This record gives sequence, C-alpha cells and structure tokens, in this order.
Amino acid sequence: MTRIVLAIILAALVLAIVALADCALSVRDSVRTLPKAVWVVIVVVLPIVGPLLWFFLGRPSARQLASAATSRPDDDPGFLEGLDAQQRVRKLEEELARLERENFGDTPGDDGTAPGPNTDGHGRS
Repeated sequence: MTRIVLAIILAALVLAIVALADCALSVRDSVRTLPKAVWVVIVVVLPIVGPLLWFFLGRPSARQLASAATSRPDDDPGFLEGLDAQQRVRKLEEELARLERENFGDTPGDDGTAPGPNTDGHGRS
C-alpha cells in the first residue's frame, strides 16, 4: 500500500514539474483561457488538478505550437530591417573605397603610403 501511495505522489510530482516547465516556456500571447502567471500559480497550488487543467485548457493549441515552430527569420520585420541596414553599410563602404581609389589612386607614395589629396603621387605638392 505504501508503494502505491509513493508512486501516486511521484507521478503527481512529475506531472506538476512537466506542466510547470511547459507553462513557463510557453509564449505568453499563445496561452489560452487565463494569463500565463495565473496558470503557473494554478499548477503549483493545485497538485494534480492544476497540471491537468493546464494541459486541457491553458496550453497553446497544436496549431499555435506548429506555427511558432515553423516561423523563419525572413518573417520577422526586425530581422529584415537588420539585413537592409547591413546592405546599406556594405554599399557605403564600397562607395567609400571607390572614391578613395579615384581620389588617391592605387599606387603607393615613395614612403610606402598612399599619396594624399594634395600630392601628385611622387611625394611632391
């Protein structure tokens, strides 16, 4: 009899831990029925009933979980803005390098450095 009671207590504890972890890791906006914080309290306060309520009434639906799992970075506007900014920086760097080549030339000066804008390429002004 003692073994059965211990097994039930252990099963209830495992169920509560799994439900608590699932609830804590769920996205706040996808939780159903009640706010996420309320579900955490219910799971902790009501040992067997709380986790069961979470799994049947509060847990996000399979459709919500599937859509969250299949989202790609190109669906995120913030990610796309970051890419756009990186492309603009890359274009500006290329333009700067082109202007430097046009204005300063590719040939180094007599001392091994690129000639300045006021020199003729031979170290003379």
